[in-house]
Amino acid sequence: MAFDMSNITFIKPGGAILLLLMCKQVWGKTLCKVRLDNLRFNVQSYLNRIDFFKNDFVYTNDRLSLWSKFGRNDRSLSVIEITRILNPMDVAKFRETAKTITNKWFPGDNLKPEREKFSTMIMEICNNSLEHSTGSEEMGECYGLLQVYSHSEKPEISVSIGDLGIGIRTHLKKKYSWVYNSDSATIKKVLEGLSGRLDGTGGMGIPFIKNTTVELKGTLIIRSGRGIVSVGNMAKTSEFVGSFPGTQYQIILNKK
Repeated sequence: MAFDMSNITFIKPGGAILLLLMCKQVWGKTLCKVRLDNLRFNVQSYLNRIDFFKNDFVYTNDRLSLWSKFGRNDRSLSVIEITRILNPMDVAKFRETAKTITNKWFPGDNLKPEREKFSTMIMEICNNSLEHSTGSEEMGECYGLLQVYSHSEKPEISVSIGDLGIGIRTHLKKKYSWVYNSDSATIKKVLEGLSGRLDGTGGMGIPFIKNTTVELKGTLIIRSGRGIVSVGNMAKTSEFVGSFPGTQYQIILNKK
């Protein structure tokens, strides 16, 4: 199985996670690794930098020059490479590693509350994916990526986390009989505080993530099934014709 990437001129963290999940979905259905063909130099360089091809279900036969590989800095303060998260220990490690970037984004003691809230958002999203994506008591998995880059000549930090689980609407239908047929409408209810836990236990949840993102003047994007909802700086709601499994989250903050 091959994806022709010739029309892809650039890719951002959210797109990289979605592409990875697409490749894993194909591999899971066919047991065939996915090959990415006709990669542009900048796209392939970026995918190499974030360890995209270290996942054994995707590869490329396109080759980068040796010189381009020498430019990599594995101790970069601008990117946390794609990380597979399988358990709470992985969540804690990803969160701790992310602090090397978030401490620089929110410098000084006066921004410590913002640092802690951003770090907690990462933990909450990862835990949601692990605990709810399988629809059973078994732990799920997700992939995370964090990066600082320039957008419209302004620094931007983005954390993207995604899974291939049952999705928000399917998860809630196991708890509530009234759940909407619309994925985007269901996502909105979750953003308002609807929980998949009937006993009131669990973490601070999606409303905390939404409220903190708005407080930090950022954007939260949630995609699940056919629905995509964003709140904050780029608020919008869409419903796609086709459905994609699982749930994908992205938080984007800009420096003014």
